[in-house]
Amino acid sequence: MIEILEQELFFAALEVIAIFKSQLLWGALLGALFTHIANRLKSQRTARERQSIAAIQIAIQLRSWLSRTANSIGQTKLHDDSGGRAGNPHATNYKFSFEDELDVVSQLNNSDALKVFQLIEERRSIASEVSITAEMVGHEEGSDLKRGRLAELYMQALPIYQSLSKQAKWREMPSSEDEVELMQKEIEKMLASRERDRKAAAELFS
Repeated sequence: MIEILEQELFFAALEVIAIFKSQLLWGALLGALFTHIANRLKSQRTARERQSIAAIQIAIQLRSWLSRTANSIGQTKLHDDSGGRAGNPHATNYKFSFEDELDVVSQLNNSDALKVFQLIEERRSIASEVSITAEMVGHEEGSDLKRGRLAELYMQALPIYQSLSKQAKWREMPSSEDEVELMQKEIEKMLASRERDRKAAAELFS
């Protein structure tokens, strides 16, 4: 009788130990799960913060580029309107500040980063186009092309700047209506010039 009782106590003790181990295992698993979730949330929060800071940085640099480019093209218009007595005959293809900070650009969300990288490539292609046109056609034609292409780039960069400012909840400095109108006129002049060249070429080979 005593032996049977001892066996029952032994097996009961084993069951208690098994339950205890099971509880410890579940506790360890739940602890690991909660730790993973907490680290994941912290990582996501940090990534969002980095993305927001990058958006502000790029937006500020874009605003500076937009302002300088508008002023440069405005100076060429002043030169034309004054008969060469004021202003500057050549627009400047200013480099984006973030061209030397591509790691900052890469912290934006994928869509915005791609748009900013495309801006960089577009600006660089303008330099090549203008150089070839000036060499093959003439410096005046190259200068006119630069104005039109920079105006196009301005209109491409403007909505990106506005979007990044909105995302980062940063106070946007809107472009003036005069700036936008000037860019649109320069683009229209460039397109009209291209159409004249196309017609002239068609007549030449007809």
